[in-house]
Amino acid sequence: KAFARQSQAIDALDHGSMYELYRLTGEGLDELKAVMRGDNHNYVELALAYMDAYLYDEADRVLALAPNADEPMVHYYRYYCSGDGEELLRAENASPLYCFPNRLEDIVVLSNAIEKGGRYAEYYLGCLYYDKGVWEKSVKLWESCAGHIRLATVYRNLSLAYYNKLHDAERARAALEEAFAADTTDARVFFELDQLYKTLNLSLEERLDNMNKHSELLEKRDDLYTEYITLLNLNGEYENAYDRIINHTFHAWEGGEGKITAQYRRALISKAKAEPEKAETYLKAALVYPHNLGEGKLVGSLDNDIYYMLGNLYTDPEKKERAYKMAARGEFLLTSAMYYNDRPPEMTYYATKALEALGDTKEAQRRFDMFIQYANEHMNDNVRIEYFAVSLPDFLIFEGDLNKANRVHCCFMAALGYMGKGDLKNAEIFAEKGLAENRCHAGLLDLISNI
Repeated sequence: KAFARQSQAIDALDHGSMYELYRLTGEGLDELKAVMRGDNHNYVELALAYMDAYLYDEADRVLALAPNADEPMVHYYRYYCSGDGEELLRAENASPLYCFPNRLEDIVVLSNAIEKGGRYAEYYLGCLYYDKGVWEKSVKLWESCAGHIRLATVYRNLSLAYYNKLHDAERARAALEEAFAADTTDARVFFELDQLYKTLNLSLEERLDNMNKHSELLEKRDDLYTEYITLLNLNGEYENAYDRIINHTFHAWEGGEGKITAQYRRALISKAKAEPEKAETYLKAALVYPHNLGEGKLVGSLDNDIYYMLGNLYTDPEKKERAYKMAARGEFLLTSAMYYNDRPPEMTYYATKALEALGDTKEAQRRFDMFIQYANEHMNDNVRIEYFAVSLPDFLIFEGDLNKANRVHCCFMAALGYMGKGDLKNAEIFAEKGLAENRCHAGLLDLISNI
């Protein structure tokens, strides 16, 4: 008792000395629970101290005090310490939600449960191994339990491993479709399934049809809803897209910057093209982002396309020239457009068109030639993401083919260059070549529609 109290004097929050005093005196349980904060992990950590000393009965007594009876790992540890089969059943029947084994000791405890037929234990241990980079073991464990437990995440995880590690697209698709079939209310799995379809280059019509079939899920996640609105715009349903944008409150998320604002602009620009008498009103509206979009405009957003279109609308020479000068702003810089704040090539294209409209046709032609030159020089680049890259423009749960994305980008650059030079034949050739690898590329679809 004296030693325990001396330990407490040094560290008033020492779980071990508080527990020993409780065991010795039968007092202080409420204080111990208060210091443990009702956190099951604290009870497991304290139990591990006794397990390290081979005091398994004492470890089990500690775990018996844990407050959450629906925590799988508490029961797996109790089964390991006591051998009580009821604890294994409780662990297997507990909710898997928010259960993330991460200790090295968890491997031993879960392996012990697997030896006695623990199927959920296979799922948990697979997650732990995948986190530690031992994905081969993860796949075997998930495949072993997949037919025995109806948990969507097992198939979802297998899909990631099949695609990202085994590079087997068909098995990845089958697994993720099985995951969604296991729980058709899971909006995240549905979004990830669409992203896989996007990666596999399914058609716009197939993806849109699938989303319409599960419309009850769309507004549960802003990233999913934004993707749906994107497909509506690509399909020419810009009125529907605009109405959905205006009547929904969006919340910005890292990696999603600029996505919904781009669709807001696209919908209004499409409306401007369809209703020439209201075109100026729509285009000016596209310059200002409403509050419900949840984000403002990046510093480098110059709206070159909108100002160029306004310049084409105006009949007054001064207004026309002023709009073209606004459209011609920005540094002429051709890049890979890998990150969301990179200047989109179509903005550089419209800036060049504005320069041409202002009378500098020689410089404009030189720039259009540089579009084509860039495409030829970089078409076969071996592209890698920088180690410290942040805010990539796409959701990267499935590792996309960066070289393919670069080829599509270069096709777009070449098509823009030829379009600017008036060579519609070559512009169409490169646009079709790019769309063969990415059927839902907005810029290429726009370009084709204007040829």
